[in-house]
Amino acid sequence: MPGINWENLEFKAKEVIYIIGCVFLFGASYYGVKRDNSDLATKLNSVIEKQEKQYEKYETRDREIWKALGENASDIKQERFRNDIDESHREQVELNNLK
Repeated sequence: MPGINWENLEFKAKEVIYIIGCVFLFGASYYGVKRDNSDLATKLNSVIEKQEKQYEKYETRDREIWKALGENASDIKQERFRNDIDESHREQVELNNLK
């Protein structure tokens, strides 16, 4: 029966430790990414719900305004358009801050 080659055995142990370390790091990073993505998804869902509520509020308000004003409201429509663009820009900045 041949003797044990300690150098070869030591090299194998280093490989095993390296592989275990890589698996551990991969698992930890995967869990961290998964957790971060779920947090991000929760934040994005809350922003989407908020935007849907605002849209419904604006839509209802717009219908009431246009009924009350009639067809002579082109200046008001232009002002509302500018306000909507400003609001959209603020919401985009808020979304960018979440990233």
